[in-house]
Amino acid sequence: MTAATDHRIAVSAKTAAEQCDCSEDFIKSAIRAGELPAKRIGQKYSIKIGDLEAWHDQLPDA
Repeated sequence: MTAATDHRIAVSAKTAAEQCDCSEDFIKSAIRAGELPAKRIGQKYSIKIGDLEAWHDQLPDA
């Protein structure tokens, strides 16, 4: 999907991990720690794109 055709407002933990090039466990750990806001929809997490970007921006530089 390209940015022009992708109109999602939120993504799953799996997709968030793929977009951030990290593990799904890392994303879920940040959610459980209260560092990354997310909603529960059934058994999956739903993470707003803006929240994911803000969380990623505050991560320490390598």
